[in-house]
Amino acid sequence: MDQAAKAPTDDISVFFIGEPGLVAMAVCVPAALTHDQIAAEVNIKSPTGITSPWTVTDAADLTDYDGPYPVQCPDETGRRHYMVQC
Repeated sequence: MDQAAKAPTDDISVFFIGEPGLVAMAVCVPAALTHDQIAAEVNIKSPTGITSPWTVTDAADLTDYDGPYPVQCPDETGRRHYMVQC
């Protein structure tokens, strides 16, 4: 993440990494958030526009997305990167 796109330091914000894709995107979130909390905020901030909402995955091997996820955020202690998909 470049300095212009630095994640917020508060404890509740979900930060999108890059632009949402058609069926997947990466998000930077506070480590304390649950999958349900992450999905709820992502779906509010960036609805899919289709019948299936964004859901969080932490599959051990997401080879198409440089997995595994979640991973520690390299820029902010206490935050993690997750993949969400619809």
